[in-house]
Amino acid sequence: MEAPTRDELREAAANQTTSLLHLNQRLMNNKICVKRIINMRTFEVYHEDFRRDFMLKQIQDNEDVSKWIELQTHTNIVTAFDQFVDPESGLKFVMTEMTNGGNMYQYVEKLKLDLAMDVPRSYLELIYDAGI
Repeated sequence: MEAPTRDELREAAANQTTSLLHLNQRLMNNKICVKRIINMRTFEVYHEDFRRDFMLKQIQDNEDVSKWIELQTHTNIVTAFDQFVDPESGLKFVMTEMTNGGNMYQYVEKLKLDLAMDVPRSYLELIYDAGI
């Protein structure tokens, strides 16, 4: 399968009718390889220099994620490592750590916890143990 042309990629980005990248496509001087297409604008990629997987997401040309990249790492915030414009396609991407998909609410829902009961019960046990 041939790589799409720059015009085809621009059109796909505007119409969102096809994936912007294809499997095994290489970016950034062949250092990044597309491993999986998550959706039309989001991809799991392997970075040769870091020897690990990242998530690559196409963003708008006028979008600036530099403040996000500068954030200190935190377990509850997806870390953004870099933003770049691919010279072949002219599209702008942000490279982030891999996530489990969804948001925090969906994650908690998947755990099927009864938080309304578990949280107060833990506080009651703590109060009882402390002898208050």
